[in-house]
Amino acid sequence: MPDIRESRAGENDARSPAWVRQSNRLALPILESLARFEPENFAPLGVPGTAGEVMRLAPDRPAEEISVLEEALRTLAELRHREQHAEIRCDIDAMTCYLGLELDVLRTESALTVPCPNLAQTIVLGLITLLVSHPGKAGATAAVARMRRYAGLEVEELPLAGQAETLIRHRLRRRLLQPWREGLVHDLNAGPKLLAELPRLAAQYRLRGHERAVEALCRQLGAYHDFLRQEVLPQCRDDFRLPPELYAARLRRCGVEMSIDELMHRAEAACVDARRQLIETAHHLARQRGWGEASFPELLRRLARERLEPGQILSHYTRRLKQLETIVAGADFVSRPRCRPVVRLASEAENGAFPFPHFRWPRVFGGRGEAGDIVLPLTSPSDRAADLPGDGYASRAVSWATAVHEGLPGHGLQIGRLLEPDVSLARGPLAFNYAALEGWAVYAETEITPHLPLEARFLARHAQLRRAVAAILDPGLQRGRFTRRQAARLLRDRVGLSAREAEQAVWRYTVWSPGQATSYFYGHIELAALRTAVEHQLGSSFDGRKYHDDLLSQGLLPLSLLRRSLLKAHSSERRAAA
Repeated sequence: MPDIRESRAGENDARSPAWVRQSNRLALPILESLARFEPENFAPLGVPGTAGEVMRLAPDRPAEEISVLEEALRTLAELRHREQHAEIRCDIDAMTCYLGLELDVLRTESALTVPCPNLAQTIVLGLITLLVSHPGKAGATAAVARMRRYAGLEVEELPLAGQAETLIRHRLRRRLLQPWREGLVHDLNAGPKLLAELPRLAAQYRLRGHERAVEALCRQLGAYHDFLRQEVLPQCRDDFRLPPELYAARLRRCGVEMSIDELMHRAEAACVDARRQLIETAHHLARQRGWGEASFPELLRRLARERLEPGQILSHYTRRLKQLETIVAGADFVSRPRCRPVVRLASEAENGAFPFPHFRWPRVFGGRGEAGDIVLPLTSPSDRAADLPGDGYASRAVSWATAVHEGLPGHGLQIGRLLEPDVSLARGPLAFNYAALEGWAVYAETEITPHLPLEARFLARHAQLRRAVAAILDPGLQRGRFTRRQAARLLRDRVGLSAREAEQAVWRYTVWSPGQATSYFYGHIELAALRTAVEHQLGSSFDGRKYHDDLLSQGLLPLSLLRRSLLKAHSSERRAAA
C-alpha cells in the first residue's frame, strides 16, 4: 500500500516512525468505510474519494452502517490479539473505543427515534466546508458535482429530500419517539434563510453549471419542508428530553467517562470556587479601570462595549496571536509550534450556517502546509449596538479569550500537532472525542491565564464558571431538574449572560448537541488530575514543557487511555533515570 497521508508540507510519510506507518495502514480502511456514510464530514479532512460524494438516507442505512461498524470491531479485536507493539496496541484500543461509542449511539437512535434530518443545514454546511478546504478549481468542480447529486440530477439517484421523506415515512410506521416540536419549527423557519445562501456561495466561489441544481434543490427542499409541516409536525412531541439511554450514549461518545451524578456533583462544587474567584478578580479589575464597585455582569457588559471596528478585527487578532506566541514561549509552556493558525472572517454563507467563532481543521490528507483557521462570524450593526456580553469576540478584551481557546495554546496548537509525522491517524480523526479536544483548550487556558492581562484573567474566570454551570444544566435539563425557562434565567442571573446568549446556550444543551457542553468541564478536570498524578510520580524531575509536549503527542486519545499511556511512559522514564 502506498503512503496514505501527506504531511502539511506536501511530503509523504517517510518521516514517520515505522509503527506510525503500520498503524496508519490499519486505520485507513476503517476511515474510508466511515467516510462512505458521512462524506460531508470527512471531505474537509481530505479523505480520498469523498469530495464529490454525498450522504445516503435510505431506510436500510442504519442497518448497513451498524454492520460495517461491527465488522470493523471484529477486525480490530483480531489485530489486537496478534499485535505486539505497545503503541499500535494503544492505537487499536483507541479505534475500538471510537467505533464502539459510535455503534452504541447508532443502535440506540435507530431503535428509539424517528430521524428528522435538517437538510438545508446539511447541504449548506457540506458545501461550505468542501469549498473552504479544497480551494480552487478542484473544489469548485466537486461542489457542483455534490449539488447535482443532492438534487438527484445524476443517473438513477433519488434527490436527498426524497430519500429523507422515504426514511421518515418508514420510521413513522414503527411508533418511535417523534421529533421535538419546537426544534422542528426552528429548523423549518431557518431553512429558507440557509437556502438563500446557495446563490451567494456560488457567486463567492465562482461556480459554474450550478444553476439547475440550485433551482432543483430549492424546489425539493420546499416540498420536503411542506411534508414536515403537514405530516410530521402534528405528531411531534412537546418534551425536548431524550430517552435516558440515548442521552447517556451521547455523553459517552463525547468522551465523558463519569457517571452523570458524579459529574453534576463535581460541577456544583466547582461552581462555588469559580464564582468566588470571579468576584475577586472582578473587584481588582473594577478598581484598575476606575469602575467603582461594578459587579461582574456589569464588567462583562462594559468590556463587550469596547468593540473593534470591522476593518480592525483581522489585524487585531493577528497581533493577538503573535502576542500569545511570545507569552507561551516565555512561560516555557510547550515547544514552539511549526505553524501558527490564521484568522479569517466567515463568509455570509458560513455565518448563516454556523454563526459562532470556531477553529477549522486543516486537511489531514493532501495538505499543503495549512495550519487551520480561526473563523470569526460576521457581526451586523444591530449585534454591535446590542449589549451582549458573550457576543464580544470583536471586543478587545474578549479577543484574548477567543485567541487563547481557538488559537494558542488551545485548538490551533493542539490540532496542528495532530498533523506532525509522529502522530498516527488513530490518535486523530479515529479517536475524536470532545472531552480530549475541549479539555485541552480549557486546560491550556487555565495554565496560561496567570501570564495574561487582568481583563483576560477576569474573562477566563467567567469561562470557568460558565463551563461548570453547563455541566450541571446540560444533564439537569435532561433529568427534568430544570425547565428551559429556569435554565435560561439561571444563566442570566447567576452567570451574567445576555438574554440572547442564555437562550442560545439552552438550545445547545437541549437541541443542537445535548451532552457536548459537559465535555469542557469534564475534560479539564481529568487533564488537571492527570498532571497532578504525573507530577507526583516524577517529583522534582517533572518538566512542565516536556509534559505538555508528551500530552499533545498523544493526539485525541480517550482520556482513560491517555492517562494509562502517559503514566506508563513516565513510570518507565523514572525507572530509567534511577
